[in-house]
Amino acid sequence: MNPSAVRTTSALLDEINNRRDDLIKHFSTIIQLASQSKPDRVAAVNLQLQMQVETSLLISKAERLQELVRTMQECWLYGPLDTMGNSEIKQQTDAEANKVLELLQELSEKQQ
Repeated sequence: MNPSAVRTTSALLDEINNRRDDLIKHFSTIIQLASQSKPDRVAAVNLQLQMQVETSLLISKAERLQELVRTMQECWLYGPLDTMGNSEIKQQTDAEANKVLELLQELSEKQQ
């Protein structure tokens, strides 16, 4: 998913949910395969192959999730994922930061 594809909150949430569901699906399959006991050698080899495939897929899906996290970070820092905006929270944070700055300046003046 490239940063330009992240256009709406719903699209981003859908992508997160899809990747999460993929991870859970492959992890559940691995757990299910691990709980099976196969007495003969051919079945055991088949089970081992299935587990290797599912493990490979799980790793691939985890890497895709990491890509999404990186994309979200890039969007948040450089692009369209503006979580602060010009909201009241930002204005309040700026006002509090200015108060702290004034107090630090007063403290600095008193120490000199």
